Amino acid sequence: MPFSFYSNIKNRIQTNKIIIIVLLSISIAVIIGIAVIIGGVNTDTLTNEFPADEIISIGGIHVAFTDSTTEKEAIATVDRIAHGMEYRLEYNIDYIANSYYVEIDENNYTYKRNKLRQAENWIEASTDTKKGKHFIVSIWDTLVEEEDFLIILEKQNLCLKKRINCYVVFEDEKWMNQNKEKIKEELRKNERVIEVSFDYIDKADSI
Repeated sequence: MPFSFYSNIKNRIQTNKIIIIVLLSISIAVIIGIAVIIGGVNTDTLTNEFPADEIISIGGIHVAFTDSTTEKEAIATVDRIAHGMEYRLEYNIDYIANSYYVEIDENNYTYKRNKLRQAENWIEASTDTKKGKHFIVSIWDTLVEEEDFLIILEKQNLCLKKRINCYVVFEDEKWMNQNKEKIKEELRKNERVIEVSFDYIDKADSI
């Protein structure tokens, strides 16, 4: 037989193979799609064994109060935002890095804040908090032993104060996590509260 005859047969076989492969691919895709719809497969679980909000959560809340705040006053402050929820409060804990602060009048804030930054070993502790007509500037513990820093404080007529650090844990962990931003906002409104931050935990480590 002529060569062209065999060539035509070969081309038809190759074309049929391609058609079969394409049809099989389409069929598999359709079957997977039907399985997802019928079985209600959650595609999120294909990449994440646990939802993100169930892996990272807050274990407690750090609340820094002004130096004259008593334990009774700290508890009363948390009571007002607890809405009847049970909680535990550790008063005046000593394992927080920046335990000191200074108050700067709003009219002299920029000038005196810049003077503080001139300390040789100055460290930015956290965002300053405005309370009434004053700004609260947190100070790292190591700075209170630096002579040049103490000289700056004296020249600027600033008084170094010790903040009262507390740790709050609500018994209902789910409620605490769901309302954490609201809790933070309500606490910050109190005139005695300097700073509020969360103690994050990774639940995946304990699984």
